[in-house]
Amino acid sequence: MHHPGHLFVIQGDLMRLSCDAVVVPCDGDLNVTGVWATLMPDLEWLPAAVPSWRRLGGHQRPRDGILEVSGRGGRPVVLVDTVSQSGDVTTMVDMVVSAVRRAAEDSRRHDGRKLPLVGLPLPGTGEGTLAGRRREVVAALVPALRALVQECEVDVALTLWSRQDLAAVQSERHDQSEWGLPESLLSEADRLGLLAAQGQVSLFVGAGVSVPVGLPHWDGLIERLAEEAGRRDLVDPERLEDSAESLRAVLGADAYESVMVREFHREQHGLSHALLAMLRTRQLVTTNFDNCLELALDPLQTEGGYRVLTRALADGASPWLLKLHGDIARPRTLVLTQSDYDRLGADGRALYGVIQALLLTSHLVFVGFSLRDADFLALIDDVRNVRRQAESDEALPTAGTALALHPQAIQAAPLQDEIKAVWMTDDPSNETAARQLEIFLDRVAWKAHTATELSAEFLLDDRYASGHSEEDAALRESVMDWLASLSPTHKASVGWEHLRRTLEELGADPASLNGGVGRSAHFPDAENTVSRVDR
Repeated sequence: MHHPGHLFVIQGDLMRLSCDAVVVPCDGDLNVTGVWATLMPDLEWLPAAVPSWRRLGGHQRPRDGILEVSGRGGRPVVLVDTVSQSGDVTTMVDMVVSAVRRAAEDSRRHDGRKLPLVGLPLPGTGEGTLAGRRREVVAALVPALRALVQECEVDVALTLWSRQDLAAVQSERHDQSEWGLPESLLSEADRLGLLAAQGQVSLFVGAGVSVPVGLPHWDGLIERLAEEAGRRDLVDPERLEDSAESLRAVLGADAYESVMVREFHREQHGLSHALLAMLRTRQLVTTNFDNCLELALDPLQTEGGYRVLTRALADGASPWLLKLHGDIARPRTLVLTQSDYDRLGADGRALYGVIQALLLTSHLVFVGFSLRDADFLALIDDVRNVRRQAESDEALPTAGTALALHPQAIQAAPLQDEIKAVWMTDDPSNETAARQLEIFLDRVAWKAHTATELSAEFLLDDRYASGHSEEDAALRESVMDWLASLSPTHKASVGWEHLRRTLEELGADPASLNGGVGRSAHFPDAENTVSRVDR
């Protein structure tokens, strides 16, 4: 049976994405931007003509412009020449599609994925020849990749660094059949996406989200602790918290924490982490020890960043992430053993109060969390009692939504009046359901982005001027003509600051709006130096 793939679109750092193969742009002489060389540390790298580049040694220039090499951990890395096409976008995109196909053929799916995942940046737009023709690249690349994944059994993660690139790519995804979800799930995804765009969503992320990164389940973790301690006799499958308590006592605090860091500290995050981070919610809660959410959140943060609680105190002006069961960056805070849970019950009431506040003041979306914890069910009961006091002529909306893989994975009955349960499939396969959840989150992220004021952030950016649709080109031309007609007197108006902010949200260069030299003249990629790695 043929299983078509899916084109995922994420914003973030491709170096941090856990995937099965990577497509890396290069030129005809196998020069790559230096950051890509770190994906292939065991290969011979020579100095290049440009100080920030590296040239791959020991290999002949490939005739077809595509070369597959072995990356870190044996993961395939496919180099593709995106420079030698003399500015021909169609030819360059055809080359990239061939490279993705090669990567798909030679990659092996890991960590329980149903299909292999190939990651790639927006090609040709960094230090290549197409940096000023980004909309043309997007308009050709997105349908080509969409056609490829329908033909091949591979998922592709188009990974974008800048918000402008993200806006341009998301604007090309207007085919409703692209997601392949049943109408009921499309409707739910769009509902949550609109709520996220309106700033109403908070997130509660459970262990199910981190499984595709290779993190252990509860029982698997206890087995690894027992193996380290040499005491499998201490494992009781019916009392895992007590088993963890006994094993920690045998190992000692230092050895126990060393095992936990080894198992839960990661250099890469999963696809779902990136899709959740793209919702840009201001309040996130997780029971996970690992640092995967932080890895996905870091590249998306603007000035001020976000706070990790309780490693730091919340700042009302900044987003925050509450790590309810501890933080692998501080191993002694982890909640795993029975005494840890007893301590959380005694000292963590204030933290559980945060969750109650989110249920009362936002729409809390649970992802990868089963809602079976007795303390949590009691917490929901308290929230229900408060919500019933609200006076309304209409039925109260639910306090949250729980996203589950299967109907049996969530205890929906006691919560159905407060938490809406949405499951991905009745198929018993976890691989199928987990991938369906990723596609669902991709739709949520698309809806959230296209419903915000940043959805057209590329419109007035000179780097996207070529390749616009007829409608976008006409609007851009009219706005640019109007801007050219403004005098310093116009810009002295009390209304100019409001207009200026709107124009910047449409991609206008701040320097040119203020009468300075525009971005395209002296620093064509100044706001996004990392995007240069797209070549």
